[in-house]
Amino acid sequence: MAGNSHAEFPRAARGSVAYKGAKGWKLAAKNALGKLFATWTPQTATSGTDKTPVAGTRFTAGVVIPHTCDLTGISFLVGSVGGTDKVIAEMHKADGTLLATTTMAGTTVGSAAGYQRVPFTAGVVGEPGVHYISLSFNGTTARFRTIPVGELLTKSATGTFGTQATLTVPTTFTADVGPIASTY
Repeated sequence: MAGNSHAEFPRAARGSVAYKGAKGWKLAAKNALGKLFATWTPQTATSGTDKTPVAGTRFTAGVVIPHTCDLTGISFLVGSVGGTDKVIAEMHKADGTLLATTTMAGTTVGSAAGYQRVPFTAGVVGEPGVHYISLSFNGTTARFRTIPVGELLTKSATGTFGTQATLTVPTTFTADVGPIASTY
């Protein structure tokens, strides 16, 4: 049960992405790399699309936890600008119920073009299956990198920074919306 599901997105072979059309999370965990990365693979800190957030909007992408594991936070790829805005990360169950969150005051976005780890307020046990990672920013200065192509389930939804809400889970892939992110 101890251990990380994966340390960062490029090491997604440890199991990370959910995609439309899977007949179950086991299929998603087994075939996700082939389905998603057949068309696009994050190679560098500038992979994906540089996204300017709308303050308070929640940007969401699906992930698969392939086995029971301890989770302590979210790692995401900062875009071309960092360091000024705050970010809140959330992890939701398959039905949209909040499983874990980072501090509601937010964490200052890290340096540009680097992975940033944002710890949960308390560690959680990640159960096998589809989950969702959401990021919300308090401003529009910092950027984050998004998934440009693939079959991930992604979405964005208007909200208020620092306010938790049940997630209405995504049902389709929308380019340049879902953050390049993972659990740790």
